[in-house]
Amino acid sequence: ILREFYFSRLKSDPFCLGGQYGNLHAMDAKEQIREKIDVADLINEYLQTKPAGQGAFKAVCPFHSEKTPSFYISSPKQIWHCFGCDKGGDIFSFIMEMEGMEFPEALQLLAQKAGVELPKYTKGNDDKKSRLKDINGFAEKVYQKYLKTAGGKIARDYLVKREFGDGLVSKFGLGYSPDGWTSLVDVARQKKIGGQELVNAGLASQGRKGVIDKFRNRLMIPLRDHHGNTVGFTARVLDPEDKPKYMNSPQTEVYDKSAILYGLDLAKTAIKKAKEVVIVEGNLDVVASHKAGVENVVASSGTALTERQIGLLKRYTSTLVFSFDTDAAGFAA
Repeated sequence: ILREFYFSRLKSDPFCLGGQYGNLHAMDAKEQIREKIDVADLINEYLQTKPAGQGAFKAVCPFHSEKTPSFYISSPKQIWHCFGCDKGGDIFSFIMEMEGMEFPEALQLLAQKAGVELPKYTKGNDDKKSRLKDINGFAEKVYQKYLKTAGGKIARDYLVKREFGDGLVSKFGLGYSPDGWTSLVDVARQKKIGGQELVNAGLASQGRKGVIDKFRNRLMIPLRDHHGNTVGFTARVLDPEDKPKYMNSPQTEVYDKSAILYGLDLAKTAIKKAKEVVIVEGNLDVVASHKAGVENVVASSGTALTERQIGLLKRYTSTLVFSFDTDAAGFAA
């Protein structure tokens, strides 16, 4: 019965590419992704799996409440199925269910993981969001380069004081914004990134004499969504005379403070392994935790914890451990 079930699943493909993906090249890309990503390896990044014989694995289903595993993965057939809630499919359907994505988003995520280039397409507002993410990713690389310059010594000295080595700096993409009005704007212009695009991405402001950098003379901490895309920044002051101590990117089409948990992209596997997540207030508390070897840690951007953030964490664990500062705000939260 199981063999016939798996065979029927393997023959059928419930996901029609259609629309902007409905061409031979997109279909080829989809098959390339399937060839490069093993369903068991992918699911093991999210769930605790145990061998079940003949290339099969089992786990407690993440999509309904159960104590006895009824979630099975077949590596030979490259499919999964839960006999408790009857959900099932391939790598694409798993990501759609687990991450709450539509198919095009799951296709993009898995293509990035597999190193497969997708065909170009036009998709309205999603194209705009992709552009904003690319611009923030570009800014992250620019800030990383500025960190290594003579002017970046003030930021490097701070990192040495915190005992954040090169490995941690690279892992979290830490950088430096120079003490100038148009350091990022000038570099972006050379790459044909317009001033208004920088404003839309939360990286610049409209000044009296034109577009100027939003962040100056600060340690730059990239804010990434749970897929690892850079969507904004937290900028920590380096000169004690400057205010405020922390400056965040403004709300944009890709950055929503209430939907981001700092460090979740790096903590997912550790959270699953520990079966709990530790929530701290500050982004640099997360970096310090990684330095100490504790990686199942995320920051809630201050003491605000929203339903959307809890919804993200529920994908990986149902046990939340709060480690807020022992001050009035921390106790209130």
